[in-house]
Amino acid sequence: MKRLFLIHGPNEVLRRQYEKEYVEKYASLEKTIVYTSEKEPSDFVSNASSDFIFGGGEFFVLKNWDELKEHALHEWEKALLSILSMESPHLFLLSAEKVSKKFLSMVDPYAEIRECKPLYGRDIIAFIRQQFQNHQIKAEEEVYEFLLDLSNQSLEEIDRMLHILIPAVDKKSSLTLRFCEELLAPSTNYSIFDLIFFTHTCLARFGVVRSHDLSHLPSPLELQNKREHTP
Repeated sequence: MKRLFLIHGPNEVLRRQYEKEYVEKYASLEKTIVYTSEKEPSDFVSNASSDFIFGGGEFFVLKNWDELKEHALHEWEKALLSILSMESPHLFLLSAEKVSKKFLSMVDPYAEIRECKPLYGRDIIAFIRQQFQNHQIKAEEEVYEFLLDLSNQSLEEIDRMLHILIPAVDKKSSLTLRFCEELLAPSTNYSIFDLIFFTHTCLARFGVVRSHDLSHLPSPLELQNKREHTP
């Protein structure tokens, strides 16, 4: 059985997603978060070794791997390899942007490895489709190209927009391009009162995104005149 779940690469959105999946999958195990930049690797080996002798398996989530300096990183790599070579019920999750090829090669027999490369174009659309599918959301085909263009092919921006869209979608109907445009596309048609409303509802993120348009909003007098002359 693979006991190390190693997620690496520059795509932080995918890394977070995979990390969440593993944590949910092994939720029945006791979870221990280890901040590698704050703990001695030798202490970790000692604690983990004694734990599996006297107790059941734990799920160790290793954090701050990318913050380790060269010497500390080398010591942690040796420590983790030492633990993986032991017979134990423990599982380990490591998510990092950069992992050396040598370390990948050494842990390969013990690890389930996922590389998270940058996504572009069609791959980003496939990512959006998967997120909609996970939440039972049907969308018009035009929605995917719209989100891709609006995000400038940035997966980070796509992730932010999905956090706005998904809670606001009526899952009984199809997600339309018009709905996405009204919710996400830059506009100057919102008053300060609209922004306050958005900020205090499930569309709080939308209110924050729209706040950059405040300098272009009409004055209160213009708003009042507009209301008075609206049929």
